[in-house]
Formats: sequence, structure tokens, C-alpha cells
Amino acid sequence: MHAGDQPQTLALLRALGADERLQQAASVRRMAALLVKARWHSKDDTYEGWGVAPTPDHERALFAALVACASADDIAGWVGQRDELLPLCSEFRPPSLATLGDALLAATPRSIETVQALIVAGLIERPQGERYALGLMVLPFRGGLQPLWDADPGLRDALLCILAFEGNREVSLAATDKYVAKAFAWSTQLCRLCDEGIYDRGVLLDHALSALECDWPQFRAGWHSRFHAELAPDRALLAARAGRYLGLCHSRIPPTVTLALAVLKQLEAERVVADDDLFAALLPVMHAQAKAQVMAALKLVDARVKRTPALASRASGLIVGALAHDAADVQGAVLQRLAAWGVDAALVEQLALYEGRLAAVHVPALQALRGHAAAQAPGQAPLPAVGASTHAVRGAGALDPLDAARQLRWPGDIDGQVAIVARALEDDCDTDAVEMASVALVCTAPFDAEQRKRLGPVIKRAGKVRSPVAQELGRLLLSLVAGEPLDYVGPAGTGTDTAALLRDRTDAWIGWGLQGSGLPPLSAATHRDGWISPQLLVDRLKQHLQAGLQSPPDEQLRTLLRLSCSQPGQALESARHLPDAPFVQALRYALGDEVPPLREHLPLFVAAAAARGGQADAMLQAMLQEAGAGGILAAPLEWRVMSRSSEVDGRVYHHHHLIIECAARAPAADAGLLPLVRRRRAVDGERPWYYAHAPAFGGHEPCMVLCSAALLPNCLEEHLADGAAAIGNNLDWWEAQWRNKVYLQRLLDAGTPFGPAATLLLALGLGAKEPGEHALAVDALVAALGEGRLQVGALCRELNALSRTPLIKASRYSRSLRAALRLQPALHTEIFALASAMATACPDAPQKDVAGLLEIMQELMLARGDRVDAQTRAALEAMRGSGKVKTLVASLLAGP
Repeated sequence: MHAGDQPQTLALLRALGADERLQQAASVRRMAALLVKARWHSKDDTYEGWGVAPTPDHERALFAALVACASADDIAGWVGQRDELLPLCSEFRPPSLATLGDALLAATPRSIETVQALIVAGLIERPQGERYALGLMVLPFRGGLQPLWDADPGLRDALLCILAFEGNREVSLAATDKYVAKAFAWSTQLCRLCDEGIYDRGVLLDHALSALECDWPQFRAGWHSRFHAELAPDRALLAARAGRYLGLCHSRIPPTVTLALAVLKQLEAERVVADDDLFAALLPVMHAQAKAQVMAALKLVDARVKRTPALASRASGLIVGALAHDAADVQGAVLQRLAAWGVDAALVEQLALYEGRLAAVHVPALQALRGHAAAQAPGQAPLPAVGASTHAVRGAGALDPLDAARQLRWPGDIDGQVAIVARALEDDCDTDAVEMASVALVCTAPFDAEQRKRLGPVIKRAGKVRSPVAQELGRLLLSLVAGEPLDYVGPAGTGTDTAALLRDRTDAWIGWGLQGSGLPPLSAATHRDGWISPQLLVDRLKQHLQAGLQSPPDEQLRTLLRLSCSQPGQALESARHLPDAPFVQALRYALGDEVPPLREHLPLFVAAAAARGGQADAMLQAMLQEAGAGGILAAPLEWRVMSRSSEVDGRVYHHHHLIIECAARAPAADAGLLPLVRRRRAVDGERPWYYAHAPAFGGHEPCMVLCSAALLPNCLEEHLADGAAAIGNNLDWWEAQWRNKVYLQRLLDAGTPFGPAATLLLALGLGAKEPGEHALAVDALVAALGEGRLQVGALCRELNALSRTPLIKASRYSRSLRAALRLQPALHTEIFALASAMATACPDAPQKDVAGLLEIMQELMLARGDRVDAQTRAALEAMRGSGKVKTLVASLLAGP
């Protein structure tokens, strides 16, 4: 095996008996582990003891020995020579064949073709259970079923097991059909086999219903709903399973409930569902969030009451819960039915619970149902609840990043350091903990024997972490303990700009700590989110100079990009007394001193200008112009939407890409300044998809995204622009990008100011489909308006501009604004303005579902007395619409 001679290895194996081969298993397993290590240690002259560079011949010889001697798990873990597995198993018939199929599928479901070949050859029994089902699910990626179908007749009986299992994050029926051509999709192939008479339609229908009854997550359950539609069962099949559809009305998955309601509508003519059973099934639907589901349920109740008028009283009690729905037309439909069917004394008392929750336009109807002699006039606003405020209390703006409550204090004792390092290693998304742990270690190094002993648990843990930021902290710790820098071993996501900056900082801090000065590095943050106080920086610099220490240029750049100039205090005067040096001059420039920029130290002065809000004097601007980077500081971020279409299987798909860029920059000329002031690059018009979905500055790991903001806090707008691009290009949640939430979470911080990028990010988050992103955006809207960080006019302009593009859906913004209004009713004036900005963006061609925004305006006009201004009135007068939109516009123009 070590010589890479497979024929000789096979000859030796053939000469051994079956029991003798099994006795060699441990030795072969050790050889395999050694070869695997040798693959990844090409810089080691000994190749981890293997001696030479591994070759395919080595792997082929070793694989032959694994098959003949080792266990099924050992064979499954060796993925390189699967094409040789069948002949080797046929020759040696190892005992591992009993479990080899399950082991191969446990390693990867894509081993299914290998497993099928072993089944056809009669070498293994067909595996049972979920692993085999997951393997079958991925078959369409390899093409049609016919070759496997012809080779393995038993596959017909086994195939339907794919309908009995949910799958997982990587493999499911929904995931497979999403990425394969329609002709190879499982739904298409199963329907074709049904049409050919191989499978009974009723059997497939029962499998689909069983899956839907499991209430799997919507993405996976949705496949079975669509498969049900493609099966197109007749009424006889549906009627025989009516009870199952009644049960599906209780599902927590909206598409499943929609399917059940559609079937029950078809079965109304058959009269196979009893009144009691139908009403019991529809009760949870009356509380559904989906407007279409509530309306469909109301129509089913209508049909029963029309057929049997004696049910009217029971029907009123059934539908009253739908008054809690947000949609005003749902509330109106319920009130109309209650007025027609009547309400008893018990129901009148129940109606009182909904008086403060109805749209203002429906309050008179509710009052009339409750028996009031004089209903409230439509223009009279209901009284606010006791203790409620009719005006929002505004804050003074974003919290100062150098507020005393935000100052970092790293532990000086070894026990405190162990605690903070342990915390940071386990949660490297806590950038402040990572910062304090790193600075504490650097200040304490070198460690004595007792300190090393106390650090033992975190030293052990540091070598095992795999998250990128935690791994860099671990490298810092292990290097300081070892007394020498350790080589970087890259985790996932190391190709990002942030990863490179973090590696450089770790290398610099390792070198600083190994000097044993006991002083914090120059770029160590003094306050949360990576900020440095100018006064504390001047004091730190004095200590460095007294100790005869000087930081390298890269460390000086990182320091200036973390400098906050919100509280200059006496820092400028103190800096003027420091020895004259390029960094000191750049620091004074950042603090507003009249210092001429130094051409030979241009990056330092660019960073200094960024620290004071991007303000550069005429001399620095001239230097940047000469360098071809005149717009690096002053050019605004701009956005636009690029659209394209594609056709797949006869269907046309429309794609919209949000492009955010800095139009005034020259990427080639200022490449050396990119780490200083992050700007999104200009876009190649031929590759908008690549731009929209390429990794951002922070990459795809949440911890790295957060780290990118903490490393360069003076580039917060660019960080949030990355977030706007990420969320804006995934508004419909076509891909599960959970990491994007960290951008919206930053908007909740009271210290985050709202510039153009932050405002755009919030505007897009309010239209996100993913519930978590949507909820964060609503919370950020309420918090930012209440704290005075967000100007409502700026958000109105962004929403108005977005409404002119095909990127967003008005219905989602209606839901967001209603949610914000529930959280803080005192923001009604701002909500009215936001709804007006969106509703009137395109009066000639209003957006679909714009009626929801007009309803919010109407309710606030009636309930809170908000009025349309002249510009909004002109847009409403020019708005084209019919039906509901026309009625709402007329109501708004008429006023209360």
C-alpha cells in the first residue's frame, strides 16, 4: 500500500483467508488515517509520517485493503474510488456488506447510485428507512429514472418511501424539485407513473395527505400541496377522504389550510360533510392571518346558512373571532354577516372585546350591533385608552458612541480573563467580548506557569473551535502561551476582506503581546462596537512613547478607522504636545487641527478624514484626485434595480437585482485604499447577478459580518449598505440567508445613526418576506422613530423610490406599518406619512395591493384625525384605480 502498488496489494489480500483479512483491519485503518493527514500537510517534508506526497495509486491500493479488511463505516468514509467498489466487493465478499448500504447512505445520500449497483448485483439487501429514502430523493439530479427502473424491478415497490419522510436541510423532495428541470422533478415523474398505471392515484393521494398531516415546515410541506394539485384527484377520491381534509384545516402551515379549504368548497355540492364537523374545522381558520383563508371560510359558512337558515345563530358565534383580523375588508365582511344573522346577548358582550381593534370605518357598525342608540359618527375619533399617549415622545438622536455606559473594561486578573475568553470562544458574535478577551491576553502576556495552568481549559478549547472569529482568538491565545507566532490555519470564509483584516490584526497583536510591555495595542477599542476615545488614545500613545514602543503603519491605520471624534475634549490640545510624527499629525488632522496632509502618508490622512465624517480639506482632495480616487470620501452611495428575464421549460421568470454602488470611485486607482474606506465597486452591466450575490465585505458568517463592523466602525454606512444589498436581493427569501438578520439587529442599537444606507436597509427590511427579518425591521422602525435617530422624511423618500420599482410588494408594507402602529400607536402621524409616500408613488399605475396602504390612511384619518397634504391630495386625484382602490381614494379626498 505504501508503494502505491494496487496489483501487489490485491495479490496479498487474495492469499489471505477471510479471517486473516479481518485481523488486518486495525492496521489498514491506521494507514488510511495517516494517508488522510498526509493529503493536507504538503508543507511538511515528512507528510505527517507518510514520507512522500500521496498519489492516486496510493489511494487505490489503500481502498482495496479497506474493502477487503475494514468495516462498512471505514469504506463509506473513503469517497475517492467508488467506481472500484463493486468489483472489489464481488471478489472478496467482505462481512461489511451486511451494513455497507446504510453506511454509504449515512456518509452522503448521493451514494444512492453506488448502493443501487450493489443491490442489482445481489451483494447487499435493499436498505430500509430514512437514509435510503433520502438517497432516492436525489436521483433526479442524475437524470431520469428509466435506467435504474430497468435494472432494478424491485425499485417500483420501494420508491414510494420517499413520500413518507420529511428530509432535512440538504435533501428533501422540495429541494430536489426546486433545482432540477420540470421533466425530471419528482412530482412530474410520479404523476407520469400514475398515468401509466404503475401507481394507483388513491395510494399517492393518501401518501400526500399523510405527509401534510405531519405539519412539516412550509418549504417541505408545500411540495406535497403542489403534488396534490398535480394529481388532480376527482370528487370521488376527495369525498372518500373528507374527514382528512377537515383535519387539515387545523394545520399551522398556510398552504395546507388553503388546500383543505379548496377541497371542502368542491365537496359542498356532494353534501358529505356534516354541519357540526365543518364548523369545528373552520373555527381555527377564522383566526388565520391569511386574508384569503378567512374569506374562503366565510363563504363556506354562507353556503351552509343559506341551505339551513336555522344555523345562523351558530354561524355568528363561529365567525366573530375573525374580527381580530388586521384587514378592514375582512372585518367588514364579518360585521355584515353578523348584522344579517343576528347576535344574542352573549355575543353582544363578546363584541365589546373588539371595539378598540377594529378599523375606524367599521366602529359605527360594531356600535350598532352592540345596541347603542346613537352610533359614533364616522369622523369622530375614538377616545384613546386610559393612560395612552396621543403623541410620541421623541429622543434626542443616536446615543454617543463614547457614552460612559459603553466604555469597555477588560479584566486584569487571570480568573476574569479565563471567563471572558471562554465566553468569546463560545459566542464570537459578541464582538465586545472578543475585543476585551484579546486585549486582556495581550496585556498579560507573557504568562507564568501558574497563569498557564489557570488558562488550561480555554487553551484546550482554543484548538477545537471552528468559527472564524473564535479561531483567530484561539490563535492569539495559543501563540502568546507558546511564546511564538503560530501559523494561520484558515477556517471557512477566509477569502473575505474582513477575514484578511482580522488575520493581519491578530498577527500584529501577537507580535505586540510577545514584547511583554503590558500595554494595550494602539488599535484596541475603548468603547463598545470597536470605537476608540481620542483622549484615551492620546494617553495610550504617551505610554507607548515612554516605553519606547512604536506601532507598525497597518496598526496605525486600524486605529484611525476606529477613532470617534464625537468628544474631542482636550484630546487635540494634548495631541499637540506629542512628538511630531506622521501618525500624530494624522491624529491631529482627524481631531480638526489645521495640519497639512503628507503625500507620502496619504492612507493615514484618508483614514483620518474618514474619522471626522469624511471631511477632507482642499489639499487632501487634490492629492486624492491626483491618485485617481477623488470620490473615495465624498461620493454618495447610489442604488438602482436591474431586471432581466429567463425562460425554463417554457415558463418565463423575472429577476430583479438591487445594485448599490459608489458611482464616483475608480476601483483600480484606489485599490490600496479599499480597506480604509469601504466602498462598493462599480457594477459590470453584464454581470448584475454576480454582483448582487457575491460575498460582501464581511462574508457569509454572522460572526464575520459583525466583526467587519467592529473592525471599521467609521465605515458603518458601508457595512449597512452591504446589508441593504443582501436583504434587497433576497426579499422573497428564495435562499435561506439567516446571516442577514445581523444587519437589521444593528439598527436596534441606540448608538446607530440613520444615514442613507441605514435608511435604505430599514426600508427594505420592512418589505422582507422572512418573518424574522420583518419583525426586526418593525422593531427598528419603532425604536428609531421614538429615539429620534430616524427622520421620517428620509424614510418616506426611500419608500417612495422603492415603490416605483418591481422589487417590493405593497402588501408586506401594509402588514409592517400595522404592526408598528400596534406597538406604538403614538406614531400614527409618521405611519400615515409612510403609507402616503408609498401609496402615491405611481398614481398612473398603482402597485398591486396598494389598497392595504390606502386603508391604513383611511383608518388613521378617521380615528386619529390625520390629514393628507397638498402633494398627496394631488397624487390621489391623479390616481387611476377601480373597485376598492377607487372607493378608498374617494373617501380620503372627501375627508372625515
